[in-house]
Amino acid sequence: MRIRVTLDDIARRTGVSKATVSLALRHHPRIPETTRRRICKAADHLGYRPDPALARLAAHRWRSRVAPSGSTIAFVTTNHPTGDYVLDTGAIAGARAQAEAFGYSLEHFRFENYGGAAHLGAVILNRGIRGVLLGQLMRSDFCGEFPWHHFSVVGCNVGFFRPPVHVVMPDHAHALVEAWHQASRRGYRRIGVVLFEEEHAVDEFDKTAAALYCQDKQAPGLARIPVLHTPPDGQAAFAAWLRRERPDAVLGFNDLIEWWLRANGYRVPADIGFASLMRMENDRAVPGIAGMDYDLHLIGRTALELLDIQLRTNQTGIPERRSVQMIESRWVEGNSLQPRKAAASRRVAVKNQSR
Repeated sequence: MRIRVTLDDIARRTGVSKATVSLALRHHPRIPETTRRRICKAADHLGYRPDPALARLAAHRWRSRVAPSGSTIAFVTTNHPTGDYVLDTGAIAGARAQAEAFGYSLEHFRFENYGGAAHLGAVILNRGIRGVLLGQLMRSDFCGEFPWHHFSVVGCNVGFFRPPVHVVMPDHAHALVEAWHQASRRGYRRIGVVLFEEEHAVDEFDKTAAALYCQDKQAPGLARIPVLHTPPDGQAAFAAWLRRERPDAVLGFNDLIEWWLRANGYRVPADIGFASLMRMENDRAVPGIAGMDYDLHLIGRTALELLDIQLRTNQTGIPERRSVQMIESRWVEGNSLQPRKAAASRRVAVKNQSR
């Protein structure tokens, strides 16, 4: 039977106190880097593994001791262009719910109210806040100016840019593959994909790659339709693509593409089926739109949990290697993507009514 290695064992091996070992293994800034490395090396050599039960107990004690005096988490949003609408509303709600469960409070900081990332960081630091959740990053100047080294930071979703920290985000490739599968199993064969063309959008690559994979694995050669990359104001290019490619179903970046279909005189789903790759927060009140729900609430909760770990282990600044935790989206049924036979019957009924 293997005997568990304890902190006392590591302390005896390295000639330091048990408290120093504990702080070093939690990457506490009070411990010099050379000492921390020496202790961690000894722990690895001895085969030290933390006791999960003790870790949970320590976490509980840490929250009950620290949260009342330094409990605020900053949720930073960088909407661009500026406006009243906040992209991360769902994620903020999820993070706030989890923060309250852990004994924190959460405060929303809007980038546009502070004039720059450096000033925003200084305000947060002067408030005594150590933990930051960063919403969808929409500004190119943010990363180079924000004082990362002062904070524990987790990216809560991504926007045009990916922050230099650990990130929790939707699995965009999975969302497209699942939407394609839902359209295919309903009898659609000429499936087209419409994405917004943004130079720095990190999800465009994932979705395009997933669309090409689906075409290669599921669509016969004659049914392949080029992915349309269009700017958010590219309705004319979209109309030309529809006439040229004649898809029987469209998987769109979001519900705006469904509105474009109707604006061009197409009936959904009588003429063309539609599924949204990103159902907006308010789409839940519009049951007619089928598609993928990113569950931003869950993304916010998960990001808060990851930030809590970083705060308890004193991990600050930009990590040496960034990790990405992906959350699978959920399919939501809707009338916009009926089985193809049902859509065909509806077309006949509409024609008969017009006679």
